[in-house]
Parts: sequence; structure tokens; C-alpha cells
Amino acid sequence: MPDRPWDRLRRRRADETPPEDVEQSADLNDEAYSWWADREQLETGQVPHGRKRRKPPEPPKKSGFETYYSTESLFDWSGDGVGVLDETDPYVVLGLPASATWEEITSAHRRLAKLHHPDRQLNAPPEDREANDRRIRELNIAYTELRRRKGR
Repeated sequence: MPDRPWDRLRRRRADETPPEDVEQSADLNDEAYSWWADREQLETGQVPHGRKRRKPPEPPKKSGFETYYSTESLFDWSGDGVGVLDETDPYVVLGLPASATWEEITSAHRRLAKLHHPDRQLNAPPEDREANDRRIRELNIAYTELRRRKGR
């Protein structure tokens, strides 16, 4: 019969000596057991934890760039300065780089037109339908402008 772990676990009789590999006593002067000797904690009713509290870890230090610019400032395009992107630029309206090919322009226009088409918004609230109407007009104007620029 194989030696199973639970076969080795049995209750020790009072007259038996413990195995030699088991440590029988703990050093109460050790720092891990110092809470036993601290009477102030016991008298105040605090629950002893056995270990002293660690200091919370310090937050990571920021680089010079991170201290000057915040995440919000990098992505805030509503500032009073000149905007990074011109919202009337047809490439921006279609979400394309200025170096986009005609195939990329037509595929982006078709994809966005499908997304914002009024026939897909029948069950939407009136505010959403109006916003999508405005958006589809912007997309069509941007596409027409790019067609004119590209000579198509």
C-alpha cells in the first residue's frame, strides 16, 4: 500500500515525544512575537498583528515631462490657443491622415456613413437622430471636398 500523506497524520499521545524536526518553542524576544510583551496594545483593546506596520510605498517619481504636462493637458483640444486639429478639415472629419489614398478615403466615408445613416437610427432618441444627421452632413461635405481636391 502506498504511503499516503494522511496516513502519517495521527494524534500524538501525551506520553509520546514529538518528532525532532518540529520546533517546540518560540523565542518571545523575537520581533515577530514582540506584540505579546507590549501591554499597552492589550490594555487599549487593539488587536495585535504580530508585525509592525510598514510604511506605504512612495509613489514613483515623475520625469520632468510628466511634471510639466499632465495627461489631461495632452489630450485637451478645447484650449484657447490654436487647435491641433482643424475640425473643418475633411481629413479630420473622416479621421484620416493627409497622406491617405483615394481607396482609404472612400472606405472611411462608407464605413462612417453606414454608422451614422438615418435608417439605422429609427429607434434612437430624437437628440441622437439630430446629432447623426449633423454628422452625416459633415461626412458628405468632407467627402465632396476631397473629391473636388483629388479631381474625381
